[in-house]
Amino acid sequence: MTSPSRWERITTSDPDHSIRYIERFRRLAAEGFDLDGEARACDALLERGSRVVDAGCGPGRVSHALAERGHHVVGLDIDPVLLKEARAVAASRHIATTADGEGGSARFIQADLREPYPAEAKGADLIVCSGNVITFFDDDEPAQVLLYLADALSPTGRAVVGFGLTRGYSLERFEADCAAAGLSIESRFSTWQFHPMTEDSDFMVAITSLTSPQG
Repeated sequence: MTSPSRWERITTSDPDHSIRYIERFRRLAAEGFDLDGEARACDALLERGSRVVDAGCGPGRVSHALAERGHHVVGLDIDPVLLKEARAVAASRHIATTADGEGGSARFIQADLREPYPAEAKGADLIVCSGNVITFFDDDEPAQVLLYLADALSPTGRAVVGFGLTRGYSLERFEADCAAAGLSIESRFSTWQFHPMTEDSDFMVAITSLTSPQG
């Protein structure tokens, strides 16, 4: 049995943590902040109608934006409070929950990223792991997370991972974990607007693909 994740330990010790997280992004949206940068970056890498997994989707901000751009998204998260919000927002924005018909879709599934992805999330054209999600794991868990992420990609799929480099998960460890998972880092940027990385960059967006794609 998998031990409680760091996020689960946080929300167990602070039951209102997820609610405050939701309210924070509601407030930012109401104040007019641009919250779709990750989705725009991912959309630029995709054919219309692609299969996307939002790994650690939270309340669905990136998933909703990608679905509204015509993609079919499966959002995965371990937090039932955040998933309930994701589903409610999708319904309020009239986002379909299945890939039938025209337009995009988004469905949300409770899942632990330290375990194999559910069948609905396999064969993805792109997996996005944003919001510092990869830094919310302990010890060698990020390596395991990346291994299952790689396993869920289609042979020609790509994964985009964004995280702060000052949050305890170093660039060197990420590179080693990607290599162990069979992922090649194609490009590195310092923002979701694809600004180049420098020696002073404290954030990275990495575009990766399978090292030896089959098929």
